Amino acid sequence: MKAKAVRKSSATRLKATSKVAKKSAAKEGLPRPKRKTEEQTLQMIAVQWFRKAYPNVLAFHVPNGELRNRKVAEKLQRMGVLAGVLDWFMFPGFERIALDFKSKKGVLSNEQKRFMIAWIAAGGKCVSVNSIEQFIEVCTHFCGPSFIDLANKHPNPAKLGVNIGV
Repeated sequence: MKAKAVRKSSATRLKATSKVAKKSAAKEGLPRPKRKTEEQTLQMIAVQWFRKAYPNVLAFHVPNGELRNRKVAEKLQRMGVLAGVLDWFMFPGFERIALDFKSKKGVLSNEQKRFMIAWIAAGGKCVSVNSIEQFIEVCTHFCGPSFIDLANKHPNPAKLGVNIGV
């Protein structure tokens, strides 16, 4: 009989990755990574809202700037990782929007400011938000009314052009 491979759950893999990051940080004299920051929490809430409000708009997070061990960081640099890239990108219609999530006291780094200048020069737009309200305002400005807004204004699905099958 063949031994059955046991796949670890994503939570188990995440814990293992977190332990490696903590050990790596300790070896290199860096502060230990925090579990969740205010900015990460804001981003997670915003993305959950966005996915429901604009399911057809291409948008994604760029995993840049996380604490990594030296070998992984060197490999990613060789692959083209760029310092200062903002947190999140959305592409409603023909727009190119780069967003950065900041805490109330958070400020953009010099690398982020340089990235923003280059992004704008390439025809994109940049926004930094520090609350869910600001994020929703930005999305409404660039993407138009959300499905959530439309549903609240027109609770009858037939008015939204939604066909309810029986």
